[in-house]
Amino acid sequence: MFTDFTIKRSAKRRTVGISIYPDLRVVVSAPFRYPEEKLQAFVREKSSWIEEKLKEFAKYGPAQPKRTYQSGDRISILGKTYVLKVFEGPLNQAHLTENEVLIEATSTKRTKEAFARLLHAQAAQHLKGRIIHFANQLRVQPKSLTIKDYKSRWGTCKSTGDIVLNWRILLSSEAIVDYVVVHELSHLIEFNHSRAFWRVVGSAFPDYKRARKVLRESSRRGDLDL
Repeated sequence: MFTDFTIKRSAKRRTVGISIYPDLRVVVSAPFRYPEEKLQAFVREKSSWIEEKLKEFAKYGPAQPKRTYQSGDRISILGKTYVLKVFEGPLNQAHLTENEVLIEATSTKRTKEAFARLLHAQAAQHLKGRIIHFANQLRVQPKSLTIKDYKSRWGTCKSTGDIVLNWRILLSSEAIVDYVVVHELSHLIEFNHSRAFWRVVGSAFPDYKRARKVLRESSRRGDLDL
């Protein structure tokens, strides 16, 4: 039986409902005087459904831990968690191993800058591959791909056919990256956000509604901030 949930009662509420959030929180909303035993029975009845939805959200990766850019930090890149190891030195460079991010730098500021350069380089390689993959699937051909640092957007498709993607998106999961790539490529077919546009997105990434929700929640939490 699923037991890890929060109960939220309201005098205005007339029914019992369950909300599952991208950070894997489960909130059960109920009328103020709704009996506790009936509430527990309702959750027991819905346990299989709750577990299924939690598994679906889990594939989009965990919330990012707060980064201090000190040794021991855990940093998620494309959904995989790496341990940060910082060494004092003049190079101000970062390297990615199988399980670690190794950075030699002279200060915390330089450590952060070196990590940003590493992520930009990783993004250039990974995003190019995903663009090629989904461009073939959607039968479109972008004019160019540019990797940039945006503060308030994850990607854009210009009317010229040029695609621009934010390298910070690598701080999310592979599924979220694929959603953003498909979203922008779909604008080459429908340069709007109409129902026709979302049908194109759904043809290559069927779970786009959940991905949108996860990405909004990640943005709200600041997971993709450096």
